[in-house]
Amino acid sequence: MKFFRFHETRYGQRRYFPVVAIIAAVATLILLLIVYTSRNLSLARQRLEDSLLQGGLTLIRAIEAGSRTGMRMHWRTNQLQTLVEEIGASPQVVYLHIVGKNGDLLAHTQKSEVQNIQPIEWQRFQENPSVTLTRTIRVNEEHEVFDIAAKITLAGTGSPQGSGHGRMMRPEIAEEYRAFEGLTVIQIGMSMAELRQIQQHDVRNAILMLLILSVVGSAALYFIVVLQNYSAMNYAFHTMQSYAQQVVESMVNGLISLDNQGNIVTMNRQAHYILGLSQAESMEGKTLCEAMTIQDFDLFAALRDGVPVLERQATCTNALGRALPLSLSASQLTDNEGEQLGAVLLFRDLSEVKALEDQVKRSERLASVGKLAAGVAHEIRNPLGALKGFLQYFQHKLALEDQEQTYFTVMTHEVDRLNTVISNLLDFARPKEPVFEPCDLAKLLQHVLALVEGDLQAKQIHTSVDIQAALPQIQVDQDQITQVVLNILLNAIHATESGGTVSLRAEIYADTYVDVTVSDTGKGISPEDLPQIFDPFFSTKKQGTGLGLAIAHTIIEQHGGTITVESTEGTGSTFRIQLPV
Repeated sequence: MKFFRFHETRYGQRRYFPVVAIIAAVATLILLLIVYTSRNLSLARQRLEDSLLQGGLTLIRAIEAGSRTGMRMHWRTNQLQTLVEEIGASPQVVYLHIVGKNGDLLAHTQKSEVQNIQPIEWQRFQENPSVTLTRTIRVNEEHEVFDIAAKITLAGTGSPQGSGHGRMMRPEIAEEYRAFEGLTVIQIGMSMAELRQIQQHDVRNAILMLLILSVVGSAALYFIVVLQNYSAMNYAFHTMQSYAQQVVESMVNGLISLDNQGNIVTMNRQAHYILGLSQAESMEGKTLCEAMTIQDFDLFAALRDGVPVLERQATCTNALGRALPLSLSASQLTDNEGEQLGAVLLFRDLSEVKALEDQVKRSERLASVGKLAAGVAHEIRNPLGALKGFLQYFQHKLALEDQEQTYFTVMTHEVDRLNTVISNLLDFARPKEPVFEPCDLAKLLQHVLALVEGDLQAKQIHTSVDIQAALPQIQVDQDQITQVVLNILLNAIHATESGGTVSLRAEIYADTYVDVTVSDTGKGISPEDLPQIFDPFFSTKKQGTGLGLAIAHTIIEQHGGTITVESTEGTGSTFRIQLPV
């Protein structure tokens, strides 16, 4: 898959980008002209239709006024026809006719034109008599008519006795005016020939504007082509430089380039991160030793001798003073003539790899210890049960003095304690499969706090509880998680002096897992003991079995989570449990 495509910049090679730009510009100009011309034509049509509508309404009012005059002069209906023909003689009027309530044609102009007119929408006038209907009718390829239909009120509409004049009409005239009773509609067709003239004028203007824009655009594009060709090589150089820089910055490995004196020339983002340096801190011109110290390996001597350095594992101390296991690769940097320009150092952090290797080794070691412990536990538990039975038998069978009775009681308790150790050992060797079910973790943690409340009060230890509201329900074995948190809290209480503080915190992190943290202000764990804290049979307590944290570690692993510890001797410890949501 191609993510980037660079322009070819060979000398003399024709560049096609200006051609595409010219075509795109011309197409854009044509599109703009079409839109502009279309908008003008649409506005011209709208203005013409508004003008024709006002003219048509004026003619309708003139016919209404003429009919009232004819009413006073006792016109007959054929005189209304004469009025319609006179008004319809205007050049803008294509046709004009008045239709009665039954569809009868009461008056009209040019009957041959009337035959092509579409029928009136009577239902619209019955619903709303005051409505004015307009539409455009194409008579032929070059001629359109703007049709106006409206209700008209003619003098004499209604009963002939409806006015003073009606009572003076002769019966035959009154009979003729009854034809105007009810709904009477006038339909006027106005010529739109002027629109064609406007269209021709706008098209001529558009062609003229296209010519002007073409000349100006061609000149501008010619200048762009010259400028683009002038800057092509510079653009390609910066593009390649930016691309190479992005490749280097996006690498998952650290990369450092050095000059012949061993000074840093460039350092990518990952190198800053691995070496504990701020991204804003420039290392250019500084020596490599100021950024990192490679232990037990002379990198520069290997480069001078031409010895290849490939995936060599070494320990490096970064700017924060932290020792890191690194995988190093290095090579000389030369120019086209083979002259040495410096060196390139590539490295990656092996901390996570080492941690996984240690975890695998620990798992293998624990598996071996578990098998051995399971066998020993079975061999001890059977005679231990018999021993306890005989102790209880003789304790009740023999008449013992008080001192002897005390000895038997102590022996029985020690047998019980040893049996508890064996049970824990078997739990560690063959852990019980968790039974997963939805769990309200906040409620579970509050329950565990209630269990240790007496211990906290007895040692006068302060508590700090911060449980995030609305923690999501998670799938866990509630008894096993209770056992883990309870064990860690009891260890924290044991390690904290009177007046100290034990903290419990729980929150959702990144919507992927729940983070449960138990901290104390106790004596802490020494650096020597910290790596062994989860090993079986390791304990700093005088009476401890060393199985509690080992079992807790196994339970959390079965839940697909992690348990870690951070501690500073003399300051306190923090245990962190992460469970998937």
